[in-house]
Amino acid sequence: MKREVLVPSDEEIPKLIIDQQQLVLARWTEGCPRLFPRPTKNPDGRYPTASSAYRLVLHRRLQLCEVRDEHGRPAHFTAHQWRHTLGTRMINRDVPQKLYAASSTTTPPR
Repeated sequence: MKREVLVPSDEEIPKLIIDQQQLVLARWTEGCPRLFPRPTKNPDGRYPTASSAYRLVLHRRLQLCEVRDEHGRPAHFTAHQWRHTLGTRMINRDVPQKLYAASSTTTPPR
């Protein structure tokens, strides 16, 4: 646990994160603890976007991009499958599970 671990990512990802942070800061000028806060009924930005809203956007994006499986049928997968894939890839790159497991089990503040 005392070694540095780097997870490779696309060069565009840091820019996208910064852009999202700026959008959030424009709305919640005092700061916000979430990268994707719920857009309504969330005066201080502490509640995350609902998983159902995320799933809806994911499915719309799959349709828009016409993502297909190996048989040419529209692809169907879930956000949980991406999470599993990310976890598997991080394990395969020797990232200690303790580093990413804690961040994936957080719950919204009450």
